[in-house]
Amino acid sequence: MSNADVAKKIAENIGGSENVQSLIHCATRLRFNLKDESLADDAAIENSPGVVGVVKGSGQYQVIIGPDVANVYQELQKLGIASKDEQTNSQKKGFKGTVDTVLDYISGSFTPVLPVITAGGMIQVVLSLLLTFKLVSETSDTYLIFTQVSQAAFYFIPMYLGYSVAKKFKIDPFLGMMLAGVLLIPEMTTLLNQKGGVSLLGIKLQAITYSSSVLPIFLGVWAMSYVDKGADKVIPNSLKFVLKPLVSILIVVPLTLIVLGPLGYTIGNYLAVFLEFLSAHLGWAAVLLMGAFSPVLVMTGMHYALFPLITTSFATNGYDMLVVPGMLAANMAQSGAATAVALKTKSSVMKQLASSSAITALMGVTEPAMYGVNLRLKKPFLAVMIGGAAGGLYAGIAGIKAYALISSVVALPSYLTSTANFVNAILTCVIGYVVAFVAAYLIGFEDVTDAEEQPTTTVNKSLVKEISLASPVAGQIIPLTDVNDSAFASLALGKGFAVIPSKGQIVAPVAGHVSALFPTKHAIGITTAEGVEILIHVGINTVQLEGKYFSSHVKMEEEITKGQVLLDFDLEAIKQAGYDPTTMIVITNTAQYLDILPHEKPEKALTVVL
Repeated sequence: MSNADVAKKIAENIGGSENVQSLIHCATRLRFNLKDESLADDAAIENSPGVVGVVKGSGQYQVIIGPDVANVYQELQKLGIASKDEQTNSQKKGFKGTVDTVLDYISGSFTPVLPVITAGGMIQVVLSLLLTFKLVSETSDTYLIFTQVSQAAFYFIPMYLGYSVAKKFKIDPFLGMMLAGVLLIPEMTTLLNQKGGVSLLGIKLQAITYSSSVLPIFLGVWAMSYVDKGADKVIPNSLKFVLKPLVSILIVVPLTLIVLGPLGYTIGNYLAVFLEFLSAHLGWAAVLLMGAFSPVLVMTGMHYALFPLITTSFATNGYDMLVVPGMLAANMAQSGAATAVALKTKSSVMKQLASSSAITALMGVTEPAMYGVNLRLKKPFLAVMIGGAAGGLYAGIAGIKAYALISSVVALPSYLTSTANFVNAILTCVIGYVVAFVAAYLIGFEDVTDAEEQPTTTVNKSLVKEISLASPVAGQIIPLTDVNDSAFASLALGKGFAVIPSKGQIVAPVAGHVSALFPTKHAIGITTAEGVEILIHVGINTVQLEGKYFSSHVKMEEEITKGQVLLDFDLEAIKQAGYDPTTMIVITNTAQYLDILPHEKPEKALTVVL
């Protein structure tokens, strides 16, 4: 369910916008002041997807959302819910932050479109099989109709991306689709390619056919997001419904046809040329490198940068000969190395983990094998790279063509466009698996014991990496589950610990940068260089103090060092005002890590296992 849907559901069951006196949000929850709480349907709100729970107290009706609360808050504002100004900001800075942001936009925009491309490719595979076994003819109506069905997946890629990119940039997705429609409408294609060309605003447009293109619509919608924000600031609210979409289209269409469309088309052509260059000059070596290093790309998140390359390849050729075959070999290698660990380890716990993760890797889900076994034990990961390189080498020499964006044994039927292609795909899987298995078995690894595998409050030193957090406030450390706040105590907001403070000062538990700083100064977010997101929340319901008794010593995006003073608060005054000063420290992106382990020592109160 989208943030807009969550907001709509809450608005409907809160008694409508007319029942809301005011609304603010803190780090994790929406805080309503309702005219009549009896009009709110507690059960309906609690059971809504995207809602963690409902808490009523201190004159507020609190709807617990979690880290995504700011986005739901913005959607409620769009629905006319009265609010006070309180905003969060969690954007990352620096080169790493920029790269993460770009990859996030690429992933969020292209991932929703990949099933469409897979469907189109698989339909072509099915048609090819039907022809091979003489079940249909190339001139039959059924064949011709389904050929057009498969082509629709590729021809209208700009339309699909127009929607998904606009959603990612948080603007009206149908305006993104309209921009794509401008590029795809047959009459526009005719105008752009007519003899003598065509001009817009006195500028001659390039003769381009935008069907099956990828980057022109991405750049166009990206520009539209800035126009949308600008128009939102200057157009009066009473006229936004009519004027904002008009302004967006009138500005972005000429900008896209004159500048961004040709730019994206040119970049796309260079990507296609790059693929041809790799095939012509590197050939099998390119697939070998992809097989060897795709696990590293997945580890760093850089594999998202390959989406435009894959999409361009499928849109241009209908198949891919580089990325998908290389990843197929790498995934089989993950399974092979995990199988070797399962056979060789003396630990019954590791044996069970390696066995199950080897099977899931064959299905294309490699994270359990990679993070839980091969990367964790280090040496098997080297075997994965060796096996991936061997499988990739064979795939490159054989020139296999992938018609589906799935790198697993499940996708093998998609290689059945010819017997040779199918057989070579199977051999690629076998080689990747066997070579990685043999390499992992021969190279060996530092085995773990069942005692090490049991959950404890210490960290298994064979794990990849760990980050230790000191307590940010002096006082008595207690389990997070003991705090008098159901959202934190249920661990719905992430794992961590809590402190009953004896001193009114918050210091940085680890080095990083300030990624969220609330105007009420009762909570602060920190993001480390490794991407660990830490929320420090001083007191329960202290947002109602509206900053009274709190002062901050840092600003948004400021780089901080461990032990640096972040906040001061008047502990005794907060207590006298009737508030519980218990301070919660949680890892809001807990699900991204192997484990979060609390301790009792202030200098090492929490360990995040990466």
